[in-house]
Amino acid sequence: MEHPALAGAITISGVLGLSHRRKRLLQAAALAAFILLPTMACGGGEALKAAPTPSISPTPVTTSRAVPTATPTPAAVTVDLSNNQFTPGILEVEAGKVARFRLIGDGEQHTFTIAKLGVDIPIPDTKITTPIQFLVPAGTSGDLELVCEFHKVLGMVGTVRVK
Repeated sequence: MEHPALAGAITISGVLGLSHRRKRLLQAAALAAFILLPTMACGGGEALKAAPTPSISPTPVTTSRAVPTATPTPAAVTVDLSNNQFTPGILEVEAGKVARFRLIGDGEQHTFTIAKLGVDIPIPDTKITTPIQFLVPAGTSGDLELVCEFHKVLGMVGTVRVK
């Protein structure tokens, strides 16, 4: 026995010449629509709504061993890059600490390059102050060559003295 609401679907499927399997699929779809649409329209479709996504908050990780951190240099040293030279010409830094500088541009493009430390920082071709910083690895010592890769041949060379 067929449900009265499905009678129209059965008649339509017969007129369209659908196969027995397609008729059954059409009947199932009509029955689902007949049951679900009124339920959802009345606000009773709560079971069909997606469950809220649980929020995940990070859990702090504690370790029992101390992690070494770099101690920054007390104040950034200002370095003038005008006239294709580093002024001052000798910059002192401490091993195991962060070296900080304020580079004052002269309108030309420069680099602040210390090859032995793997430092190669491009300086824009403006007359603005560019703050830079880098870690001087522990165990480093002595005088290291500081160059501008663009103006090295013009004598733009300095010294980074690591204590």
